[in-house]
Parts: sequence; C-alpha cells; structure tokens
Amino acid sequence: MRVRKVFIGILLVCSLLTCAGRAVAQSATTGAVVGAVSDPQQAAIAGAKVVLQNINVNQTYEETSSASGQYSFPAVIPGVYKLTATIKGFRTITIPNIAVEVAKSYSVDIKMEIGEISEVVEVAAGAGVELQTTDATVGNVIPAAELERFPVFTRQVNELLTLQPGATPTGEITGSRNDQSSFTLDGIDVTNNSVGGLGTYAFLPIDSVEEFRVGIANPDAQSGRGAGGQVS
Repeated sequence: MRVRKVFIGILLVCSLLTCAGRAVAQSATTGAVVGAVSDPQQAAIAGAKVVLQNINVNQTYEETSSASGQYSFPAVIPGVYKLTATIKGFRTITIPNIAVEVAKSYSVDIKMEIGEISEVVEVAAGAGVELQTTDATVGNVIPAAELERFPVFTRQVNELLTLQPGATPTGEITGSRNDQSSFTLDGIDVTNNSVGGLGTYAFLPIDSVEEFRVGIANPDAQSGRGAGGQVS
C-alpha cells in the first residue's frame, strides 16, 4: 500500500510539472506567445477569445483567457503573426506584425476598450514584447537573410557559435569547456560528443538553415544537457 501511494505521488508530481511546462515553454523548434487580457481599469478579463494568426502560411492558434485573464500559446512555429482578442462589450483589439523567432518567448498583454465588438482597434506591439520575462536564457537569433552574409570558411552554420558574446574561437562559451555545447537540428540532438567544440553529426550548410538560435547563459530545463552554448 505504501509503495502504491508513493507511485501515485510521483505520477501527480510529473503531471503537475508537465502542465506547468505547457503554460509558457517554447521548444528548440518553436516559440511561445503569452500574456494577459485586461479592461481599462487593469482588471483581468476572463473568457476572451484570443487568436494568433500566422500571416505567412494562414495558420491560426486559438485560446480563451483564464479567470486571471491569462492566455498562452506555448508551441508556435516561427513566423510573423497577428494577435486578435474579442469579447462581448469590448472593441476587437488587433496587434499585427509580431515576429516570433525560434526558442524565444514573447509577452504580449492586451488592453481591451469598451465598445462594440464590431469596432476594430489596431494596436502596435510595444517594446516590452521582446523582453524575456518568461525565462532567464540569454542569447540571440540570426535569421536566414543574415546567415548567408557571414564569412564562414566551411559554410557550416555551427561555426557561427564562435560569433556569440562570451565565445572563444575554439568553441568555449562563458568559461565552459568546448565539449559542453549542444546542437539541435529541428529539435533533434546532433551534438558530436566524441569531437566536442563545434562538432555535429549532421551536415549543416548555411543555405539550408532558416534560423540559428544560441543560448549562452541560464539555459532552461529542456536544453540543459551541458554548461556551454545551447544551439538550435
């Protein structure tokens, strides 16, 4: 009986951790958009319909704000999005041109205005959207348009790790050994553990990569296999 109780307890803890991770966590292949819906007096609005639409591929995600006004899109394919919020008694709020990058999270709070739902108000995303408030990872993203312009000797994208702040020419990141960095390709670990440094099992030509993301400090649990750079 005691063993059974312990086993049930472990299952409950795992379930809670899984639910918590779904709330805000992006992955090595996706981004995350989270925020809160409130009225002009800053009170939370529950039951608002929030739609995130990819304007490039016409893909949409839908959520309903919680009792505390919170909404979350935890696994968003990188791209440019339009965010729309609607609820009876308030004008429709639209926030266009939210650029979502791989392995990054964005906080977009929505302030509703009293009026008819048929009235549409377009609001520009504020500077705070880019602030990383959902995790403490430090790093940056290099898009495809910039990747092709870098003078890389072998034309392998993993060499760009050495251009990150805190990196050395041989692949050490912020004081870690050069075999502590990890590389994922579309979410699959391709790190060459026998070589270390910039070594990967996969051939990664710059021309085949859409985004190159590196976390150089404070990695989250999903990418914490080493103390070096976390490359997506």
